[in-house]
Amino acid sequence: MSGISAASRPVAPFESTQTHGNVRVTLVKLQRGTIFTANTTNIVRDAQPGKTYPIPVLDIAYQVEALGNEPIKAWNTQDEEIAMGTKLVTAVTPNSQPENIIGGSSGSVGPVEGRSTEFRVAAFETQYRVAGVPSGDATVTIKTGFNDNNETFVFANVPLN
Repeated sequence: MSGISAASRPVAPFESTQTHGNVRVTLVKLQRGTIFTANTTNIVRDAQPGKTYPIPVLDIAYQVEALGNEPIKAWNTQDEEIAMGTKLVTAVTPNSQPENIIGGSSGSVGPVEGRSTEFRVAAFETQYRVAGVPSGDATVTIKTGFNDNNETFVFANVPLN
């Protein structure tokens, strides 16, 4: 079967939900993409005013659920890491992106102020400004929780095409 491309292979089941203690995380999305933006502050060096720039990103989205009845005082999203093999692709390294792109992440969305504690669930999405991320199986590590309930979730063999 070595002649079959990744695009023509059948997809395999993937366990996208994990529970540790009183915290459940569901990995919703991991994908490469391009964001087109004219809001270039802290994103593009020496940007021309009024111009739109294509920004290569690695996009991750996940849902965090607080289990049990403990009142939620605060959501804790501490860290996300995405690795391809042993290479951490969410870290900004030389040659990891076009030279005029400023490293970092943007577009994080989290709990809705005043409503997320009521529903016991929060959604998070981050776009990391990186380029040249290869296809293959990624390892996604998410450190999150609520109040003093902080857990580390490791999703291995996440397909990234």
